[in-house]
Amino acid sequence: MNRLSPSIVLVKKIHCAIPRQQFAVELIETAAELILKLGGVITPLILRRKGADEYELEHGALEYYAALRAKELNLQQGESINAYIVDDHDERSLLAQVQLFRQTSNPLISNISTTQPLITEDFEQKVNAFSTQLMQTMQKLLVSEITQFKATLLNTMQPNIKESEESKENTVTVTTVLKDELSKPETQEIKELTPQPPVTKRKITKKTVATTAETVIKETVVNAENNATPAQAQPIALWLTQLNQLPDKELFVLLTRQKLKKDLIEQLVATRPFDSEEALKKIKGIGAATLKKIQSIFNG
Repeated sequence: MNRLSPSIVLVKKIHCAIPRQQFAVELIETAAELILKLGGVITPLILRRKGADEYELEHGALEYYAALRAKELNLQQGESINAYIVDDHDERSLLAQVQLFRQTSNPLISNISTTQPLITEDFEQKVNAFSTQLMQTMQKLLVSEITQFKATLLNTMQPNIKESEESKENTVTVTTVLKDELSKPETQEIKELTPQPPVTKRKITKKTVATTAETVIKETVVNAENNATPAQAQPIALWLTQLNQLPDKELFVLLTRQKLKKDLIEQLVATRPFDSEEALKKIKGIGAATLKKIQSIFNG
């Protein structure tokens, strides 16, 4: 009676036809951590030998991609994985066991249609639901910001409007005084400019009128500048919003795949949220090339 025993195979020598996108990032990450803790998998991969040192995966796609991720996390511990290698003489018996004992887990590659779409209807529904929820959240935030801006602007403008009306009345009064003063004869103007004994009633001269007019004009200009509508804040780019809202663990995984250094990723995650690309560039080590890598994660 032959005794079935697994082999130890280098992960890099295994080829898999199932795309990685069929498994969630969180699922692969969790499985990879468990592989490192136990030093292998309790359901070894089923492999078919394709060469002297090359193998094709027959069953265990999830375990395979988890092993790849384990290798990324710890090259020494995750370099190899336990697996059963299918030989011609025991192929039927081995695959029969897979169908019997693992039929509720990962399917055999031979049973998967090559025309099966990568993006399923369920996945599209989840994406649409997420997009709708994101748009509703952004609309609520925008309405809240606009309401708060209107209230602040109204509170700021009310005293300025009152001062503007008072300045308008003063301007009309000064204009009337100017007309009266300019209609006087020159002899009268010289007489008024001559030093006179102090009197209780103040006389209005061209100089005092000009000074008053200049003061009123300056106040009007200042009020006009204060009443200017402040520039609206630029909206945050959609990819920045996704960067700010993504969970720390998932963002760390995605940035690691872009070959960013660990200390740079930790600083980026700790500094969130960002309201502009310029704010993101302030982090030491993020230049144009690195920014482009980060954008590519969310822009597809």
